[in-house]
Amino acid sequence: MPHRPSHFSRRQMIAAQVNASAANARHRDRLAASLDRARTECDALESELSDQHDETANALRAAITRIRTALDTPEPRQ
Repeated sequence: MPHRPSHFSRRQMIAAQVNASAANARHRDRLAASLDRARTECDALESELSDQHDETANALRAAITRIRTALDTPEPRQ
């Protein structure tokens, strides 16, 4: 006959799931804050480049666009 987990074990398992869920939420919040900071930095860089129209400024604007695209493109699920 298979061993059934005790009531205490089920409680521990539920507590572990709750703790893992809270840790995931904190991690998501930190990631979202990091993405917001990166977007803000892109805005600041674009603002600094707004009056410049040489090749270097154009290359930097293109790089900023690629960074924004990377920030806004979700990773494929594995």
